[in-house]
Amino acid sequence: MRPMKSILDFNDYRAFLRDCVEQKLQDNGHLSLRSLAEKIGLSPSYLSRVLSGQRKLSLESSSKLARYFKLSSEEALYFFDLVELENAKSDKERERILRSLSLNKSAAYISLDQFKLVSDWYHFAILSYARAKTFKSDPQWLAHRLNISSPEVKMALERLVASGFMKVQNGKYKAVDDAAFQTTHDIPSSAIQENHRQHLKLAEQALESFEPDLREFVNRTLNLNIADIPEAKRRIRNFIKRFDREMDQAEKGNEVFHIDISFYQVTKRES
Repeated sequence: MRPMKSILDFNDYRAFLRDCVEQKLQDNGHLSLRSLAEKIGLSPSYLSRVLSGQRKLSLESSSKLARYFKLSSEEALYFFDLVELENAKSDKERERILRSLSLNKSAAYISLDQFKLVSDWYHFAILSYARAKTFKSDPQWLAHRLNISSPEVKMALERLVASGFMKVQNGKYKAVDDAAFQTTHDIPSSAIQENHRQHLKLAEQALESFEPDLREFVNRTLNLNIADIPEAKRRIRNFIKRFDREMDQAEKGNEVFHIDISFYQVTKRES
């Protein structure tokens, strides 16, 4: 039984699906395309037409396939982008999706040791701001804009360069080109916990400091089966990545914003 290939090795989602289906059928001689489609939650004729190129895949069906083939969060987002690319209705939309595909493949995970060096919230605020045309490498100006001290800014810039997040070019600080850094998921870390605490405090301050038109606080309490937590977390992570991809203005932006989604248990576990 050969290991399943990753969607990240493909530029065509159909080629990936055909490979996955072929492997499933080979690994299980009693499995047919009809029974496989039913396991996935699709009609056999629909799946057959998608694989042959006669039908486009919908995002709803892509979610079923991503769950069945157990794609990781990163793989699922890349898979959805490939599906969206085929369904794109304008050159602008295609350009946006192609950029997302490129970023997803080049995304780099940073180690916890790296993250510890830049875990204070203002490091990534500086990194995000550095992509804007209005950014200035003046520590005093940055300190005023972020409401922190000049020494903190200077130290942060040095750490960002030492960690490979930024570079000095012609005497000015610049973010590295098209790099998407993220920490690994579900790994306990005091540095990550402290980073979350800092952002919770910033959110509390924003609630009092900014007018409603410059902030958005919403919440929802729901009843959830404990077995559905992995799927809930996958959807939250994919939403954040999609939000980032579609809303981040890069060079056109002139202010730095932060989005947090908190997902946690309210009821006490029964013994």
